[in-house]
Amino acid sequence: MNTVLSSFEKILRLLIGEDIVLRMELAPALGNIKADPAQGEQVIMNLAVNSRDAMPTGGELAIGTEGVVVGEPFVASLVGSTAGPSVLVTVSDTGLGMPPEIMARIFEPFFTTKEHGKGTGKRFIHRLRHRQADGRRYLGGK
Repeated sequence: MNTVLSSFEKILRLLIGEDIVLRMELAPALGNIKADPAQGEQVIMNLAVNSRDAMPTGGELAIGTEGVVVGEPFVASLVGSTAGPSVLVTVSDTGLGMPPEIMARIFEPFFTTKEHGKGTGKRFIHRLRHRQADGRRYLGGK
């Protein structure tokens, strides 16, 4: 995942604009993941666009990776998940945030707060997570 992120960092910087600082915090020596690199780029790019839109006057976008070991108690509640080594990718920003009613629906495949035709592909992220990468997603906020 680090290779994917590093390879298109320059594009991300152009995409988010000069008023937003991009901070990449990539853990060294991560294991491999089972995912198409181009689709991984698309997911990160979609999240970066959403972050940019949430920071109209500038801010900071942080993208990080970390090697983690997922334990049995954690995966017991996640159908189809397995315990063991995983790669955690985090994306955070200093944007406007989301009200609770939006956060409650954020992982619905076709839910969007953008006008028709302006969405950034959450359905794509949903499909990639389920069909290709056996991924899990979580949302936290302040």
